[in-house]
Amino acid sequence: MDLSALAGGGRIQVADRLVLGSVHAQPRAVALSGAHAVFACARLDVLPVVDLACGRMEEGVRLPAVGTAPAGIAVTGEGGYALVTLERAGALAVVDLLEWTVTRMVPLGASPRGITIDPADATVYCALAGQRSLAVVHLDGVDLSNTDGTPQFEEIPVGAGPSSVALVRLEDSLPAR
Repeated sequence: MDLSALAGGGRIQVADRLVLGSVHAQPRAVALSGAHAVFACARLDVLPVVDLACGRMEEGVRLPAVGTAPAGIAVTGEGGYALVTLERAGALAVVDLLEWTVTRMVPLGASPRGITIDPADATVYCALAGQRSLAVVHLDGVDLSNTDGTPQFEEIPVGAGPSSVALVRLEDSLPAR
C-alpha cells in the first residue's frame, strides 16, 4: 500500500500485489527487519521473506514441523532475530534473520497468537488463546542462536481467548483529570 498520499489528505492506493505462496496462504502478521518483510502465514510451512526494495519474495524460512500455523511475528530490538508464534505447535520459533533459519523452539502453551517484544528489556508478551492467558517470556541472558539456556516463563490469566497483544509505555505520569 502506498500511504504517502495520507500526508496531503489524499487516498490510500495499492502500489503492488504479491503472492506469498498459495492463493490461500492466510497471511496473519508481518514484521520488518531492515530491507526485508517477514510474514507469518497460517497455511504455509515456510515464512515468506520479501525484499522491500524490489518487492519480490527472496527467501523462505522453513519451519521445523508441518502444519504449525504461524500466527504472530515480532523482531528483537537488535533486529537479529524474529520470534514467530506457532499456533498448532504451542511454541515460539526463533528465526536467525542473517541465516534465515530457525535456531530454537520455545514451548509456550496452547494456541499462541499475537506477540510483542519490550525493547527496554527483551521481555516477550504473547497471547495464549487456548489457555486464556498472557505468556511473559524473559529472554535476557538467553542466547537465541542455539538451544543453550532456558528462558524464564510466567503466565498471567486474562480471560476468554486473547489473540493479540500490544505494549504501551507511559514514561511520564498521566495528566490529572
